[in-house]
Amino acid sequence: MSTDTLQAPLMERLQAYVQHSASGAQESLRLAALAQYEALGLPHPDLEDWKYTNFKGLKALDPSMPLPILDESTIDISQYRIAGIDAIELVFVNGRFAGSLSRPFESEQLYISTLAKARNLRPDLLEAHLGKYAQQATEGLTALNLALANDGFVIHLTKNEVCDRPVVVYHLSTGTQERGFNNLRNLVVAEAGSKLVLIEKYISNSPIFDNIVTEVVVGANADVEHYRLQTRYGDAWQVGTTRVEQGRDSRYYNATISWSGQMVRNNLQARHAEKNCETHFFGLYLLDHDNLIDNHTLMDHAMPNCYSHELYKGIVGPEGKAVFNGKVLVRPDAQKTNAYQSNANILLADTGTVNAKPELEIFADDVKCSHGATVGQLDLNELFYLKSRGIGEEKARTILLTAFAGEVVEAVRIEALRDDLMAQLMEELQRMQISFE
Repeated sequence: MSTDTLQAPLMERLQAYVQHSASGAQESLRLAALAQYEALGLPHPDLEDWKYTNFKGLKALDPSMPLPILDESTIDISQYRIAGIDAIELVFVNGRFAGSLSRPFESEQLYISTLAKARNLRPDLLEAHLGKYAQQATEGLTALNLALANDGFVIHLTKNEVCDRPVVVYHLSTGTQERGFNNLRNLVVAEAGSKLVLIEKYISNSPIFDNIVTEVVVGANADVEHYRLQTRYGDAWQVGTTRVEQGRDSRYYNATISWSGQMVRNNLQARHAEKNCETHFFGLYLLDHDNLIDNHTLMDHAMPNCYSHELYKGIVGPEGKAVFNGKVLVRPDAQKTNAYQSNANILLADTGTVNAKPELEIFADDVKCSHGATVGQLDLNELFYLKSRGIGEEKARTILLTAFAGEVVEAVRIEALRDDLMAQLMEELQRMQISFE
């Protein structure tokens, strides 16, 4: 989008909003990001990276309009909690921190709080890391997020600190029938030798647009395990961007599960900034009824002796539209790289659509890299085998699809979360009223 398509009154309101809600170094950072947004504009299908993902009506939304503030006492967060997990919990309702519903934790070694509080209490942490990794210079929505976000979660683990409980962040959108604009900015800094398990769960019964950006710094020999769950997301829209910077000998593990949401775009990018990094990306998406889920991943091998593994799977029902674009970039210094990428899809009806584009861009000569994408239907021979053993057709289809998706669910390392996701998967497969034609 060219700058002349951005309405001048809107930009004036956004500038006034930033100046009113920020001060000092943060104001300068946010005004610079707003200028970048003005130059870049919103994503649109004429851009190569967005040609399959058209957020119709996005231009009509006013990012400065606040979402409704709800009485926290009227919200029952227990119905969304993941059973069997003793967790540190943060709850955001319509983009605002809900303190009475949360269980935060702060100490000298482990800081788990909000962006709003960190601006006052930890400006040194934000100055060192906020906005340093996500690509707001080239991505309009990322720039807009940095300019407007007033809250989000901030997690900081000091050297060798192990967080012995998972951190679960619940993002709840509710209480409005109109599509509102929600910007949340998150920062995770895990210093050398530290360990963290982070689970984000998105729940919506309102047609919200979530523009979420998360920057993750994984220090030397640190270990971060990160789950993003869009499993109860209704008619919401989301662009979720996660940018990971990895230090020497670090490990980052991500699983993104999406089977709800009218239009969902997941941008996941990891950079191996030092030697001997290890990265795992897992993804599972189920969709039908004109829903769109777009996964764009980037594995940036910038240094030698690093390993990456990526597996995404999708089940696409009638009128569903799935997009997968996975890029593995191996830079000249990244000798001895070992990178694996795979995307597999099952179409349940002729009216479903999958656009898959695996990419390898290699500038080093001593590497092991592979990638591939498949789109097909259920195997008729396998279906016939199960039916010949007395299993009904619908149950046979469910068994085969559960086995197909189960490879990703089984990659979830937390048993209680894995069991919860498997139960939801079975419900979703039944809801889709699977037809094999």
